[in-house]
Amino acid sequence: KTTNREWHYCLRLHRAARICTATARRHRRAGALQLIGRIARAAMRRLGLLLLALARAQNDQAKWLENLEQLAVFVGERGHPDVPLDHPLGKWLASTRASIRRGTLDAGRVAEFRAAGGLVHPMEGRWDDAHVLLTEFVRREGHADVPPAHRERGVPLAAWLRRQKREALEGLMAPNRVKMLEELGVTGLRSKTERKEDTWARNFDLLARYVAQHKTEPGRSEVVEGKPLGTWLASQKVKAARGDLLPERSKKLSSVITLPSVKKSAPSWTWPGANPSESVTIPPLGNSRSKFFTEQTAPNLATLPEWYANCVHRKETTLQGNPGRFRDEQIYHVLCLLEDKLSKKDLSPLVVVQVGSNDGDDAVREALIYARRHYSSIPIKVVLVEPTQRNFERLKKVYSSTAAFQGPGFEAEFVHGAVCDDCCVNDRVKIYHPKWSIIEQWYRDAVDHPEKHPKAFDTPDGSWRQKWLYELNSLDPENLKKNFKNDADITYDEIACFKAASLLDAFAGGRADYVMIDVEGFDDSVVYSLDLGRHRPRLIAFESKVMQSVRPEALFDVVEFCGQRGYKAVGPVKANHVCIRDDRSVAKPVTPPGKPYYPQPPPTKPEPLPEAKRLTAPGTALGAADKKNNGVAEWYLTNFRVRFAREDGSWFDPDVEDFGGEPCPGCTADEKAP
Repeated sequence: KTTNREWHYCLRLHRAARICTATARRHRRAGALQLIGRIARAAMRRLGLLLLALARAQNDQAKWLENLEQLAVFVGERGHPDVPLDHPLGKWLASTRASIRRGTLDAGRVAEFRAAGGLVHPMEGRWDDAHVLLTEFVRREGHADVPPAHRERGVPLAAWLRRQKREALEGLMAPNRVKMLEELGVTGLRSKTERKEDTWARNFDLLARYVAQHKTEPGRSEVVEGKPLGTWLASQKVKAARGDLLPERSKKLSSVITLPSVKKSAPSWTWPGANPSESVTIPPLGNSRSKFFTEQTAPNLATLPEWYANCVHRKETTLQGNPGRFRDEQIYHVLCLLEDKLSKKDLSPLVVVQVGSNDGDDAVREALIYARRHYSSIPIKVVLVEPTQRNFERLKKVYSSTAAFQGPGFEAEFVHGAVCDDCCVNDRVKIYHPKWSIIEQWYRDAVDHPEKHPKAFDTPDGSWRQKWLYELNSLDPENLKKNFKNDADITYDEIACFKAASLLDAFAGGRADYVMIDVEGFDDSVVYSLDLGRHRPRLIAFESKVMQSVRPEALFDVVEFCGQRGYKAVGPVKANHVCIRDDRSVAKPVTPPGKPYYPQPPPTKPEPLPEAKRLTAPGTALGAADKKNNGVAEWYLTNFRVRFAREDGSWFDPDVEDFGGEPCPGCTADEKAP
């Protein structure tokens, strides 16, 4: 035997050819024998596997025939093929039925299975028997929500009930059977459209009986036979006024009550001339732009209404309950309005309208909860508008489950729709939002894989950091592409659309104290759709962060719009701008010749006010803080009472005039004159 080493050595030394040739021949012969051995061994393995498969197939066929024979015997004895799971045939029957439903069982075996009396679905052909089992379950448990894997007396009742729901939705179930299941409390047997039609028909029948008995319509908050009939009727009237009510429904309602005539939407707002933003140069995105918008509203800080300046801007007013500092300006908006009403002994309801309520778990709800506890003498009505269906359902659930909102003195109206000035087409609009399944998957990943997302729940309340994604919705899909790059991740719903003025008329009684707007970059359109000459809300807050970065011209214009309608705009405050109604009497817009529009105050140093001295006296908490901070509190209180310039150039003192005192004490006649 020649080794590889000898062979190569032979070649290197160029020995006799016959010696190298003999060595090569021996190597080829040994390689061929090795190859034949490997082929033979592989063939034997394949043959063994084939024989094993044939043996298993024979055993499987024998077992299959044996199970079929036992199934036929069971069917002959019991009259049905629903073998209990604990029976020797139970698991085989369940797997066979699953294979048939998946389409993986050979057609010949399917025929043999049916010939032996087997049926694909549990309780197939035994509807009445299954209904009896379901009745027993309902009587015992008190409901018809059968757990997913539940078996009643060995019968897979949950699987049977799922099958019935599918057949009912596909229109394959007899109406009498649908009725029998619904009487037991089974839900999900009708499509959403059918359920809505059925609900509308029942409400109309209830309304007809009410009007026939009482000869009048039910009140807006009236509940009849446990149903909010008054609210339902109000919504039908709103739809009739918008022209959204179906003709057959309108005809039915008109036979019982008087419906309002269809109102045409007011024309959209347009500037009479050039937009104000066309006369300015807005800086590029960054600190310079932020400073630009701050300077736009800075002059208004000196002329804010006193209640807002003291309570919201400077946070000096003591609120009921002494809560300390809140984290969000929106909370101060609600509570300061209530505090001002309380100081004036005005116990009329506070009306809050929130356009873009999301799921309701926000600062407005937090403020309302606090208000119910500490300002219970003032009733509250809140109108909550949300365009996306998912958030709208959660919104209703959150408010209905909040204990502070139960009982008298609180009323909530929920409106599913969009509010804007010029986006409605036939009173409809498309609202874009991310696919909720994607966000749900992100949430599940954060829960199931904390090692990959260590800071996913690193929040003060332990909630998911990205839950704000559920709040994303916009009239423009481009506003969502910062977080969702793929178009396939964004979808839309087509919903009702109306102006803010119509919203206030229909749901808020034609008035509002506070309007909060958050519609992802199109807040200006909602502001324009308000009838500020008629409704005059005291506060209008709208999100300006998106507009400042994406539509700065629109932000500049809407701030100017508020100013022209008798409001003082302030902002940006965090992510919002606020327009505060200016309740001062309108002065004549006349500027004397040669007199500056905003004259300078007299160059005299103000004397410390007695009130400032009293509040910062030694021994008081403010006095101790004042001493520690080098007299800043006394200086602040002294300089707070300053004189502000009217638009006509004259002076007024808010601390005096607002309470009926002498205007501008100490001013010369020239300074007092317009």
